[in-house]
Amino acid sequence: MFFLKTCSLFHFNTANISQVKANRVMEFTFIDNNDGIDRGTRTLIRHRAAKGWNLGRRINRPSRVKAFERRVPKETPTTAGLKHASTRTLPESGEEDSPPHRDTEDVLPPVEPVIGDCVSVLCLPIEVAQKDRVLLYDAVAFMRSPRCAPSLAKALAQVSVNQSIFLQLIFTDQAYYHCALAFVLECTKPSPQANISATRHITQVFRLINERISRGERITYPTMVVVMSLSTYESTRGRYDRGIIHLSGLHRMIEMQGGLGRVGLEKPEIMQKIYRADLDYALRLGSFPKLDIELFENTKTMERLTLSPSMDLYIPSAISSQRFREQFGTEFCDLWDNVAALSTLVNEASAGERSKLPTIEFLRSHVWLGHRLLKYAPLSSPRSLNRIQSIAHLGLLTIISSFLCGLDRRVTENSILSQMIRKEANLEPDDEHQDLLLWILFLGAAVILQDPGHDDWLIPRTWETMQKLRVTTWSEIMGALSNLPWINDFYEKESLAFYYRVSHYGEI
Repeated sequence: MFFLKTCSLFHFNTANISQVKANRVMEFTFIDNNDGIDRGTRTLIRHRAAKGWNLGRRINRPSRVKAFERRVPKETPTTAGLKHASTRTLPESGEEDSPPHRDTEDVLPPVEPVIGDCVSVLCLPIEVAQKDRVLLYDAVAFMRSPRCAPSLAKALAQVSVNQSIFLQLIFTDQAYYHCALAFVLECTKPSPQANISATRHITQVFRLINERISRGERITYPTMVVVMSLSTYESTRGRYDRGIIHLSGLHRMIEMQGGLGRVGLEKPEIMQKIYRADLDYALRLGSFPKLDIELFENTKTMERLTLSPSMDLYIPSAISSQRFREQFGTEFCDLWDNVAALSTLVNEASAGERSKLPTIEFLRSHVWLGHRLLKYAPLSSPRSLNRIQSIAHLGLLTIISSFLCGLDRRVTENSILSQMIRKEANLEPDDEHQDLLLWILFLGAAVILQDPGHDDWLIPRTWETMQKLRVTTWSEIMGALSNLPWINDFYEKESLAFYYRVSHYGEI
């Protein structure tokens, strides 16, 4: 009996449900939208759509815009987790048996995301693959992080330098989006799988750029930025022969755009980075820069720092030495004084004696100085310079090279500049310029002579120079180096490690 009552109750409930469904069947209503849908029609559509199981039920959907505003701070922080490039000098035990070496691990650890998962739910104007969404967060943080070396952190105001246009391109330009992801994979996730993924993204960049060119579209600034980024990508991997092809194509695009003067007036941040790329490749290939530096000087939006020696700047006594100035000449004296003034500004800012230097003005200044130095004498033979001019010129270019960090914030070795420093060091010694020779040897060891194979000639030559100058302690060496253009925080750590190796050589 209990089973029958249960079955009857079940049939009764099923019948009631069927009756309710029958009563809630929606009626078809014809809506003419040929003349547009007015407010009343929209209300009718919502009213009809609400009939059925959702009749009388109010549905509240969270606002995506408000969710995005809550997750993204008003001032997006820069990458806080970036570690400084570490350099080991001596073991903690103080023994000198094991020479110091560069520690290349953890130079640029994975970047810290600056935006949340809200990007994955927003309607981006570009197509983002599901597997690349997490990488997209890293790309945004990577572009926000400063590109200068960690050793300059004390002296420079670490702010994003004209990065807004490049951050916007990540979300609006498909080609630049793939290029940014390739940068992140190459610089923060070194592995065979990351290299394969980076190659896949670069292939997509080539395809998209070729499609734009084949369609005969007008050259736009985003396209120019992508081509410039490709040259930077190749230089990061040390393939300057490929990168110069992209840079040459960029120069042709600039001409089609109306010339570099127009680019400087409309997009000065792009013009500045083009000049930097031109300087980097000229240093690597030992050639003249292709761009006219006078246009850089005369553009109002690209005004450089006034680096002429002034009364409030301490210029080392050796710079004002008549012996140096007579052999330098007027034009090179001006370049020497400007680099010395820039070094003094950085040293004082690093020591807290003046406010931090604006990063963008610092960038403009050393880019301008690098172009002027290469215009004075390129890194190609023959060089019509006397011996003291040649040594001083190579030293100033070494300082400029130390500012041209790669995307991983490291200074890679310049083979041409390294060979020329070795050539000058191996010439017949002259007591007249031993202080300059010691300066360039320590500069090279601290910046570009990174291959341990250089120690075979670099350490013996440095030891001979120290003996001729009669300087043996580190304090005496720093006293001699501080009289010439020198940035303490930037070069001292590597130079101290080099000094220990030279001292160990002298003892045995």
